[in-house]
Amino acid sequence: MPLVLKLCHYNSNGIDIKNIPAINNALNLVEKILFKMTYTLGGYRTNNLISIAKKYKVDEYENLIADLTDKCCHGFKLYWDFNGDCLRYFTANKYHYRRELRYVLYKYENYLRAKVRQPLLSPDECTNVFRDVPVSNTLDHITPQTPDFVEYSEEFCNEYVNNIGNLSLLTWGNNSAKKNHNPANNEIMELYNSIFYSHKEIYETLKKEKQWNEVQIAERRDRIITFIKDNWLN
Repeated sequence: MPLVLKLCHYNSNGIDIKNIPAINNALNLVEKILFKMTYTLGGYRTNNLISIAKKYKVDEYENLIADLTDKCCHGFKLYWDFNGDCLRYFTANKYHYRRELRYVLYKYENYLRAKVRQPLLSPDECTNVFRDVPVSNTLDHITPQTPDFVEYSEEFCNEYVNNIGNLSLLTWGNNSAKKNHNPANNEIMELYNSIFYSHKEIYETLKKEKQWNEVQIAERRDRIITFIKDNWLN
């Protein structure tokens, strides 16, 4: 927040919006830094963003961008593998069923919307478009953790159930309606035929392939990882 306040104070020039891209460039770098510190296999604790904010002065914007760019690529310590540890969080690591993953899925929803030139959702809208408790989104398993239609292998439980490719944002009401049924069941499948483009992607796969197993999870995982690489690791 200190850096945000300084950026707005030094670069917005009142109602002159010509320098807004300058603010956005800096904040995009900050987001990438915080993303890599949140989703990582590295035990990172050092965060010098406050120090960077304190030393930032009105006529040193280029120095600020250079400093943030360096930290975005390499982190705050020379020995960090900043990009590598972030990528491995989504590839080598198979357990993504954590609250913070909702941000990734929210950004993925807007990525799909941007591809077809649809209005983007704010975080609040993605959480709950209709402002009604039963339709607040939660992190959901596409194929359930404890299914009532099959017995998962140990490999499937370890490698796929909690993988990002098997997780989506789904409303509380629909999550409850799914119970532990097969997502390829026509009635359950229709729950993904919603206003969200990330749901439509799942729905089209279920409709076409009539199953949701290792292949479908891996393919969705790879699409999301490609998006992550393009958005935060480039």
